[in-house]
Amino acid sequence: MVEGYRRLTYAQFGERVFRLAGALRKSNVCVGDRVAYLGYNSVALLDLYLAVPRIGAVLVPLNFRLGRSDLDYILGDCSPSVIVCDHGLLGLVAGLTGGMKVVVLDGTDGDYESWIGESHPLVSREPVPESSPCELFYTSGTTARPKGVELSHRALYLHSLNARVGLDYIDGDVQLHTIPLFHVNGWGTPQILPLIGGTQVLIDKFEPALVASLLLDEKITVMFLVPTMLISLLEYFGPDRRPSPFLRHVFVGGAAMSEALANRASDVLGCAIRAGYGMTETGPVLTAGEVSPQPARMTRAGRAIPGVDLIVADANYRPVARDDATVGEILVRSDHALTRYSNASMGDLVKDGWIHTGDLATWDETGSVRIVDRAKDMIISGGENISSVEVEAALTAHPDIFEVAVVGCPDKKWGEIVVAFLVLRSETTLPADLLDEFLCSRIAPFKRPRAYHFVSELPKGGTGKVQKKLLRDQLAV
Repeated sequence: MVEGYRRLTYAQFGERVFRLAGALRKSNVCVGDRVAYLGYNSVALLDLYLAVPRIGAVLVPLNFRLGRSDLDYILGDCSPSVIVCDHGLLGLVAGLTGGMKVVVLDGTDGDYESWIGESHPLVSREPVPESSPCELFYTSGTTARPKGVELSHRALYLHSLNARVGLDYIDGDVQLHTIPLFHVNGWGTPQILPLIGGTQVLIDKFEPALVASLLLDEKITVMFLVPTMLISLLEYFGPDRRPSPFLRHVFVGGAAMSEALANRASDVLGCAIRAGYGMTETGPVLTAGEVSPQPARMTRAGRAIPGVDLIVADANYRPVARDDATVGEILVRSDHALTRYSNASMGDLVKDGWIHTGDLATWDETGSVRIVDRAKDMIISGGENISSVEVEAALTAHPDIFEVAVVGCPDKKWGEIVVAFLVLRSETTLPADLLDEFLCSRIAPFKRPRAYHFVSELPKGGTGKVQKKLLRDQLAV
């Protein structure tokens, strides 16, 4: 385990986990109590991932990008007994922590290190039913109050086994944690990597120069990125190939990856570039992307991992044709799905035993899934369905476009029109007629944007995922 200049063996990590379990018990944390964490990727968070379940308590990793209103709501909803908080983030919860023990983490030898260092190791494990809650993750809350996703001990155990196989982890893998681990259970890696004796390399913020150096210095073999991170890393590398002799897989998730981006990443990094698909409610991994030299295959979400029953279905829950053309909604069943929402009904999520993901896709004869769009992001213009993902992929192929997000804007005549928000690589301008000409051979005329907005940056959440709702809100003003 590596965090800056700090290096820990699993024996040392285990000692920390036992001491943290003892510190929690000494602080009167009981079975079922909540323990929250507000901070960046750190050894302390990995301590909590393993120590909190040992005493039958429930870990609640918090998104430090949320506003005070959402944090106030979440803390009131889960009522943690203890919150471990990074010193620099205390202002986010100032006045919101009444009644709970606050343990400050300052990154060196602060209160947290003293707290666990002075405690007696608790080696015994609290026997709890496998169906009892182990972790509680809150959704982003961009359209409503955050929902609390309860994942059981059984779900997380099965997910670690299934995802380890589905994502092709091997003993001794070295993973660089680039995405905040509060995000969808860290893609399951806090449980997978200890299972295989893998090395975890932690950074508190994604910086292309730092990532580039760590790829070689720490002999990184696996890395998870969202497309915006991958774009930034490739921009840092420039046009030259920078293959690492150690890197085996780069998984790209959280948003669609264009063929142009996949092709460039494969060429520059010299490793397998794979898409993936999942959701907070399923632990999260549902599919693993293909290992292929063809960009069109690299961008596919891929096939269901072990332990996941997945279909692309019509409105009557019947599988659509496996012709890679007929669009349906992804429905899943899995033993590593959530138990319940802690604060909401699952009525809209689960119907007839199937989890309705809200994601639209096609699939082929092999069962490989191609995400078309989120149902809420599909644009209906003049009665025609237009995939925002398809339009974004076409625009991303332009050499002067750095990032793009496509949304629908209400229109009296057409119902909706396509609008593109663009971040350019330089200060050069791109007239609308030239962009239309560029798109002419790439997408149908009715799919082209009716308006282009040039911006300095796109609004993003805590993981770098573009928040399209905020863009739609701008157009509604």
